[in-house]
Amino acid sequence: WGVGTKLATGYDEPALDGVYKLNAVREQDGRWAGRVKISDEPAKSSLPGLLQVRRFRDQRGFFADAICDELSGAGHGCTIVDPEQPERRLQVPEGMSEEDLLTATFLRGKRVLGPVSLDRVRARVQDQLASLPSAVRRLGNPAPYQAGVELSLYQRTQHMLRRNHP
Repeated sequence: WGVGTKLATGYDEPALDGVYKLNAVREQDGRWAGRVKISDEPAKSSLPGLLQVRRFRDQRGFFADAICDELSGAGHGCTIVDPEQPERRLQVPEGMSEEDLLTATFLRGKRVLGPVSLDRVRARVQDQLASLPSAVRRLGNPAPYQAGVELSLYQRTQHMLRRNHP
């Protein structure tokens, strides 16, 4: 059940084009339990858990990004699944460095990340772009960047979707 746009906003007022999807709830015993949104359109379904985007790199630059559950993790040697073509999988080799891309700005109502200068933002963007493979950066016929869902998170999501929407 969801609240429709016309119910949540005035008819003649523009609506914010955004969606919030609940991925996990904390149980009474303190443990986190993943939740999925079930939809007939696969792109509208969600991933369960406390999600993180982990970027893997080697000495040449970025290798791939994986969406993973922070509680189960996606470390060295994980397998990344393309959710649109699940047969397409990428094995992350051992020895890659990794960086978590999502950082908290607020925790328990308190700001934990201070303001960042535009110069620092610009420098990070330039560094990130320079670390992309040249085939991804090229303007003509760029190669797709390797990204997807960590295998155990993908399998857990599929299991939850099948169990709740036969």
